[in-house]
Amino acid sequence: MTTLGEALWSVRQLPSGAFIQVGKATNIEYEVPLVMGSECEQNLEEQESRYCHACHAVERP
Repeated sequence: MTTLGEALWSVRQLPSGAFIQVGKATNIEYEVPLVMGSECEQNLEEQESRYCHACHAVERP
């Protein structure tokens, strides 16, 4: 769901409870790993793109 409560068209939940994302152009199904319960150490307060870009920025000519 988006922040507006809209379902994502390319993500589906399987009867097993797992989620898949379907490629728009290829129709290939990709497993979506869940973060909850995975012992992920990311800070939930630092999920904005600026935090990613601090380390993963690419300088373009």
